[in-house]
Amino acid sequence: MSTAPHVRPDIALVGVRGTTEPQTGSNLLRPLGARIIEQSPHRHTTYTELEYPATFDFAASVGQGVRALADLLNQSTAATPHRLHVLMGYSQGAWVIGETLLPPSQRTAGQDAAELSPRAAARISAVLLYGDPRFTDGEPFNRGTFEPGRQSDNPRPPGQLKNWQDRLQNYCAQGDLACQGSGGTYLAHLAYLTNDMPAQGAAFALERLAADLTQGEPR
Repeated sequence: MSTAPHVRPDIALVGVRGTTEPQTGSNLLRPLGARIIEQSPHRHTTYTELEYPATFDFAASVGQGVRALADLLNQSTAATPHRLHVLMGYSQGAWVIGETLLPPSQRTAGQDAAELSPRAAARISAVLLYGDPRFTDGEPFNRGTFEPGRQSDNPRPPGQLKNWQDRLQNYCAQGDLACQGSGGTYLAHLAYLTNDMPAQGAAFALERLAADLTQGEPR
């Protein structure tokens, strides 16, 4: 099915913040969203910060984040079928997004949350992850300055996100304790605030959005 020529989908950016970042806005993702909005091919582009705890109680917090994100995407797509979404996650937020993209049976958190509807999944144009605590070495969508052969202490099974690989970029900085595992530092986990990876992610998201807007109906 193709989008009718007169229908111009809006674009909704969803930021999922890192642990202890304020609900009022992620220090990394809000500026990234502003960059995408400024360069967006569509004037109806908005940024939303997902409401979830983002606390160090990961078992509870990630599960609540998965439920909140799955519900947001399913409800948003049901209400506005032609809307395109861009998902952006930092640290724990990247973990939340990765779990939400999976069927409940494959999740490590939020197994009781809704599965994304086929329509909601299809309307996700791009996914940007930074400092992912479930970073897996060797994936084709990995980007950044990470050391090959190193991965997080709790990586996903290889290939688990293969259905998303054309829409996903997973950025990891060398020495980041979250995505590079034991021996990394918190200072490196903050590197995304000053390095060029947000700019790279914005360029990727804009490229994906431009392609989806041209085609009308992604994938």
